Amino acid sequence: MAAAFQPIHGVINSKDLELGVDYTIVSMHCMSFDTLDWNEDLEDDYSDEQDFDELEVVDKKCGINSLNFFRSKKINNAHRQLLMEELGKLGCEYYIHETPFIPNSNFYLPKQPIELIAAYTFGLGVVQILKGKYKGEYMLYNYEKMDASDLVEEDKHNEQMRLRLYFQYKSPFAFYDKYVNELIRNNWYLASILIVKHKQYMRDFFLTVAAYHREKEEGSIHLDTARMIRGMKLE
Repeated sequence: MAAAFQPIHGVINSKDLELGVDYTIVSMHCMSFDTLDWNEDLEDDYSDEQDFDELEVVDKKCGINSLNFFRSKKINNAHRQLLMEELGKLGCEYYIHETPFIPNSNFYLPKQPIELIAAYTFGLGVVQILKGKYKGEYMLYNYEKMDASDLVEEDKHNEQMRLRLYFQYKSPFAFYDKYVNELIRNNWYLASILIVKHKQYMRDFFLTVAAYHREKEEGSIHLDTARMIRGMKLE
């Protein structure tokens, strides 16, 4: 990323941390109970060019801010049950589970507040740190990490690109990440893997961001392009 734009405040590795003691996973996705018969046939039908609509972050399904909810509660190993009870009050009945987690993952503390729906869209989950220097902070991690011995470098590259996608999405006007543009334009196959949800929508978004910065560089920036970007933000 450009030297002038440093979106990450700190990084820690989970190798020596204990789940439920030092940190807990607070990014929750959900599925309606009538789709719990999901099977291998359904998985085979799911292509890289589609969104798996049955699985979504709870914030989007129920219109809540789960991170603010967890911030107001004493987090412990029953935090998922707390959220389920809260959703029940709102009339949201879903099967809820934490986003996947692979040991030895890196946690990234962004300088800006985390936008959970956007993070989830790019394969990033969220943990809350329970002890130490970053106690109480929310940090990003790659929930799509494969962790196979022959995929270490691929995992590392994909994780960095997921973060690039997320931060370019979060700050479309503050900086321009040419690597994101190259990924979207020249390697859509990989981009469609890294972008877990809203694939075509995000492709259009990043192409519009590129157009905005091209216009800016040419000195012919149009307010319509900026308005278009603002109108394409996820809700």
